[in-house]
Amino acid sequence: MKYPPSSSSKKKTKPKTISSLNAPRRYHVPLILIRVLSIIPAPLGALHNIQASLNVAERDAGGAVILHSTQMDYWVANIWCALAGYWGWIVTTRLLRRWIYHYEIGSAMVRLITLTVIIWSISFFVNSHNADKPIKSWITNCVILLVTDLLRLRFASKAEYHRKRWELVPRINLKSKVVKTLVLPLFAVTCLTTLVALCQIEKLQYTTSELLHSPFSLNSAVSSMEAPTIVVLILSSWSNAHRRHILRNTVLHWLPRDKVVYRFVIGQPPSARIQMLSGNALLRESKLHGDLLMVPSSDLTSAQSHKLLQALHWTAQFQYDYLVKTRDDVFVRWDTVMAELEALGPLPNYWRGMVYRDMPQVSLLRKYRFLTPAEEYTMPILPPFTSGTLTILSRDIVSLIVHSTTPHRMLENDDRSMAVWLFGYNVSSVHDIRVQDRKDVCEEDLIAQPCDTEDMELMYLRIKRGQWRCGQPSSVCAMCYPCNGKDNAWQFGLECDLTSGVRYRSPSSTIKVIKQP
Repeated sequence: MKYPPSSSSKKKTKPKTISSLNAPRRYHVPLILIRVLSIIPAPLGALHNIQASLNVAERDAGGAVILHSTQMDYWVANIWCALAGYWGWIVTTRLLRRWIYHYEIGSAMVRLITLTVIIWSISFFVNSHNADKPIKSWITNCVILLVTDLLRLRFASKAEYHRKRWELVPRINLKSKVVKTLVLPLFAVTCLTTLVALCQIEKLQYTTSELLHSPFSLNSAVSSMEAPTIVVLILSSWSNAHRRHILRNTVLHWLPRDKVVYRFVIGQPPSARIQMLSGNALLRESKLHGDLLMVPSSDLTSAQSHKLLQALHWTAQFQYDYLVKTRDDVFVRWDTVMAELEALGPLPNYWRGMVYRDMPQVSLLRKYRFLTPAEEYTMPILPPFTSGTLTILSRDIVSLIVHSTTPHRMLENDDRSMAVWLFGYNVSSVHDIRVQDRKDVCEEDLIAQPCDTEDMELMYLRIKRGQWRCGQPSSVCAMCYPCNGKDNAWQFGLECDLTSGVRYRSPSSTIKVIKQP
């Protein structure tokens, strides 16, 4: 007598995977390709976040001053992008099963394409309204997909288009599909986002507490016995102590201390760790030399405009004739600059440096749209500005900037920001070709150019010995100087007028700013 095989001996049917479909085999590839289109917004968003993160300085300070998304924000947003792509694939797959059961394959594909277009439209709408908030935008996209899948589970689950009855109502346990595909991924990504947010809040609170202290610290006081006629601001940072040491031992010896007050301008400590490691050394440097000024701004390179504006506010406490602004990587012939300003005497509306005119507000970063909306500026071209290598301002121009009642626009470079601050005041700048922006040029009469610390010491020693400052002629032509057989790479696309400054050679390539009468 034969007995029927027991249930344990029957061949178990393997549960159907997410990607399996009850459709003819010839339609599998087109259906998969259409479903892949539904997750395209996720990789595109991840690519945008990676590009945007490369344009954000890695910082753990500046939050109270510059409220932009950090690099960590963009990387966390990429995790939500991956989750959105995963859930988009799940939603389209599960809805497609239902459509294949109820409709013909052509109608199911039309519905799938329509769903893909809807996903794209929602993603574009959400991201366009949260351009500088990547985490918020992708959390919103994930929530929309999650709600869509939950509604599908509630209203679109029928036994007819499932092969097995147990697929009708998901069992809520650790092995169920709902937990595996929805709950656990959401829990993991949420925990990671919370951890990152707590770390950034801690750093933001530290920076904010630092900014609540005295507006200016370290050597911010100027003795009443000092009556400076010239103020020198040298933009520096916490990490550039060696550059400051080289400047003190070389070119700053040319400054007449009885008529000049100079300060190295630094920002707030970048983090509690850096303050712990470098704070004591900075205090010793301040106590020894008395030339450091800490302003209430971030110390990042991207915050140079904020540092300069705060330093200009510091100078408003006393009277002087001229303000000279430069950087700690610039070799300046202070003996020549001071002698010329002393012979010139106090003049109103005086603004001097290497002048650039009709320069468009377009850069390589803007071309590939890596800039955040906060860095956008609506002017087609920039107002005339002087190079950040060395800028000389009279006291009344500084007052125009400091006492302006309109908000100060901050661009990527402090020299361009200064031009925007002064736009509309009808202040003309004096072009000085002796200020150069390149390290590889050398002319005997240059008064300022960027320089490596080793070359700075060598040039200073040569000048002290009465030798030629460059040691040997440069093969590169300095801007606005006669080339005489030297490499004139700077002239491609640019032209120089010795009175008005440097501009693009083709006037049709830029849009002129019309001066109002």
